[in-house]
Amino acid sequence: IFFMLFAGIMNHAGITDYIARKFVTLKIAKGRPYVLMLLLCLAMIAIEMFVSITAAVMIMYPLTFEICRLYDVKPGEKWVTLMCLGILWTGSMSFLILPFKTVPALMLRLYGDLSGGATIDYVPYFIVTITGTICVVATFLLFCRFIAKPDVTKLKQDLSIRGTEKLSNYQRFILGY
Repeated sequence: IFFMLFAGIMNHAGITDYIARKFVTLKIAKGRPYVLMLLLCLAMIAIEMFVSITAAVMIMYPLTFEICRLYDVKPGEKWVTLMCLGILWTGSMSFLILPFKTVPALMLRLYGDLSGGATIDYVPYFIVTITGTICVVATFLLFCRFIAKPDVTKLKQDLSIRGTEKLSNYQRFILGY
């Protein structure tokens, strides 16, 4: 429930708008919609590693919808649907990266119980989960690029003039809190 409130406060304070403007004005993402999609997936991985998937989605979906608003991409268009699915898919895999979270810890414990006390070393576990997450993101981007082929012409616009605002004191307080 805390993250629902946190996501709502971030949206209300305009922090999501600020972050979305930062994403679309990054040099690497300007005019490159698939790089923007990669950045959104990487942001999902970064957020999801430290909070639950529900909380991460509640942060990433408004961010994605704000990017859609900036580019005038309407809800229901193919790109929006694919990006929402990609965020979920990426989050469901990246949730397993850190073994001390609830589900991975439970899986490791059950494996130990069912195998008669065998353990899984953390280094190979990290290698497998990080490799799996990279494969999921790469598969998602390749699927979008070559099979689903959403219309990304709107996402090729240069929106550099919209990313110049600074965080207000209120927004800094919310982020620091």
